[in-house]
Amino acid sequence: MRRNSLSAKKNPERKQSGFVPKKSKKHVAKVLKPADDDTWVEHIVIIDEKSKKLRSYFKSEKTNKCIWDEPPTGASKIILASEK
Repeated sequence: MRRNSLSAKKNPERKQSGFVPKKSKKHVAKVLKPADDDTWVEHIVIIDEKSKKLRSYFKSEKTNKCIWDEPPTGASKIILASEK
């Protein structure tokens, strides 16, 4: 029995040529942040009255921390301003 065919049986990824492709580093699984067990409430602020520009921020009920524009990754519960 030839040596290459024997090693191909032991490792099915291995080709007859002995070439084993490397795993891609481009497509790495993203690690999700765990849920924070907190409620984030959206508040809307008038930035400019003339142009009627609005901006929202999200406030944590646990820590009172505020974040502009969107809730943090891993937010467990989000209450939007339209739901109040």
